[in-house]
Amino acid sequence: MATTQIAAKAKTKAAPPQASKSQGKEKPETKSREIVIPEIKSKAISKDVGPRFVKGLAKAEQDIAQGEQLVAAGEAAKANWLSECTLAVVKAVKADPTIDLTPAVSSDDGAKKKMSVMNDTLRIVLGISEIVTIKGKNGEDIRRVDYTAAVKEFFPARGENTDAGPGKAKANLRSNVAHALKKIAGAALTIVNRDMRADMDKSGVLRLSGPNVKKIYGMDNVLVNEAQKVIPVDKKGNALDPIELKEKPSFAGLQRRAQVEIGGKVVAPRSNNRTIKATTPDKAIIAIAKSLVDAVSNYKGNVTADMKAALEAVSSAIDPIL
Repeated sequence: MATTQIAAKAKTKAAPPQASKSQGKEKPETKSREIVIPEIKSKAISKDVGPRFVKGLAKAEQDIAQGEQLVAAGEAAKANWLSECTLAVVKAVKADPTIDLTPAVSSDDGAKKKMSVMNDTLRIVLGISEIVTIKGKNGEDIRRVDYTAAVKEFFPARGENTDAGPGKAKANLRSNVAHALKKIAGAALTIVNRDMRADMDKSGVLRLSGPNVKKIYGMDNVLVNEAQKVIPVDKKGNALDPIELKEKPSFAGLQRRAQVEIGGKVVAPRSNNRTIKATTPDKAIIAIAKSLVDAVSNYKGNVTADMKAALEAVSSAIDPIL
C-alpha cells in the first residue's frame, strides 16, 4: 500500500509557480475623499424652525392619511343614508300615489314652486319636518311645515345669520339636504316607474332586482354602489368570474334616467335644424320616428349614457303600443 502511494507521488510533477493576478500591476493610488463641512455663522441658524417643520410635516401627512380614511368612511355613510332614504321614499310613493316626484326632474313652468312642495313632502315622509299649527297676528290658526325637534338644531332658525359661523354651516347643511332629496326623488322615480324591486343589502347599500334591472345593467340583481365590475357568487357562496355591467349603478344614473324619461326634452334633429311641429299625435310620432331613424343611421360617434337612456326610454314607450 505504501509502495503504491510512493509511486503515485513519483509520477506527480511539481507545478510551476504561478504569478498572482495582481503581480506586476501597480495599485492605483487612492485619494482620501475630502468632506466639505459648511461653516455658518451662528446668527444665520434658526435651530427651532427645522424641527418644527419636520414634526409639522409628519403630522400633516398623518392627518392627510387619516383624513382620506375619514373621507372614504364619510362617502360610504352618505351612500348608506341615500339608500335608506330612497327606499323609504319608494315605500311612501307606493303607499300614497298622490306624492309627486316629477318636480325633481322637470324643468317646466312653475317647477320651482312644485319643487318646494315636493321637498316639504319628502321631509315630512322622512321625519325631517312636520306640520305644525301656530297662531297668527289676529289669533287665527296657521299651519306650516317646520323641522322636527329631532333635527331642528342642525338647521338655521328663522332670522339666524347664515353668512358666517354656525349659521353658515347650518345653511350649507340645509342646501346639501335639499340636493340629496332631489337625487333621492329622481332615483325613486326610476325605481317606481320601471317597476324595480328595491331592498337594503346587508352591506347597507340599496339593492335593485327584476327584469327591468337586467335590461339596464345586464344583471337582474345589482347594488347601487357605483361598481361596474361585480363578482357574483353561487348558492354556496363561491366567487364566480367577474362581470362587467352595462352601466354603473348609481343614484346619479338613476336620477339621470328619470330626467331623460320624464323631465328631459329630447328634440330629434332635422336637416334644417328646426323643431318638428305636428298638429296631431299620430303625425308627430311619424315625423319624430323618421327623424330618429335618420339621426341614428347617420350617427358615427360613441353612444353616451344619456343617449342610451333616451333610446331605452323610447323603446319602453313603444313596446306597449306595438
